[in-house]
Parts: sequence; C-alpha cells; structure tokens
Amino acid sequence: MRLEVRKKTNDEPKVATIDRADFERLMADGWSANWYLNSAGEYRYVNVADPKHKGDNTPVARLIANTPRGRTTQYRDGDRLNLRRSNLA
Repeated sequence: MRLEVRKKTNDEPKVATIDRADFERLMADGWSANWYLNSAGEYRYVNVADPKHKGDNTPVARLIANTPRGRTTQYRDGDRLNLRRSNLA
C-alpha cells in the first residue's frame, strides 16, 4: 500500500509504502491517517500525531515494529519511506 506524505502542505509529496494489514491495525487502534514527513538532520521519518497526547508525534515505523521508547527502529534497506514490516527491525 502506498501513501503520500509531505513535510509541509505545499511541498512535493513523497511516497511511503506500508503493508495493508499494518495500516488497517493502526487505523483500528485510533491513529490518524494524516501522516507527514519530519526531518531530523539528514534523516527523514514518517510521523503521525499521537491521538492520546496532543502535540506529541510518533514515528510510524516505531508503531509498526513495536520499538520501545529509548530504542531505534532500524530500516534494513536504509529507506525510511519503506514502512513494510519486513524492512523494519
């Protein structure tokens, strides 16, 4: 499944890829489908607003891989727009 994500409203969209089952689980868990691209230095991450904590954002990869806070989600192919479960560790 492919989703467009942007850093800002008027920016050129990038395409993130996610397994449909993971997308559906996140939607069922109450997460928004309004994802955006966040830059941290040279790296880009796909984030989503936390529905339980207004103003907090969570990397989508962390939600898919169930990465605990304080740990880093690894992208096997180095592509932070590839959110397929098989690419995350």
